Amino acid sequence: MKQRELGPCAACGRGVMHDRSIAFYRVTFEHFVLMTGVIQRQAGLEQAMGSPVLAAVMGPDEDLAKRAGPADREIICQHCAIHGGCLAEIMEHVARRRSESEQLAGADGGGE
Repeated sequence: MKQRELGPCAACGRGVMHDRSIAFYRVTFEHFVLMTGVIQRQAGLEQAMGSPVLAAVMGPDEDLAKRAGPADREIICQHCAIHGGCLAEIMEHVARRRSESEQLAGADGGGE
């Protein structure tokens, strides 16, 4: 990994070695939502045909889940990965930091 690819931890905002650990994570977060209507149709087809395997072959090949937003690739320090709480809490930190930086960028460019 090159220096330009290495940034602060997305959860805590500090450098990845702030706790003297030489390990960190680069993770890709993708948030998906199940498509309940598609799942119900597929389950009905499975019941009607009597076999999930047969229904999978004979039925439409629809997506059972869709991505809800863009994929985010983030750097997470070892400390936050271990002690930072659950995945949803880390993603909340990422979203909050992104929102704050976008607001700052908007404030800087808004005075023209």
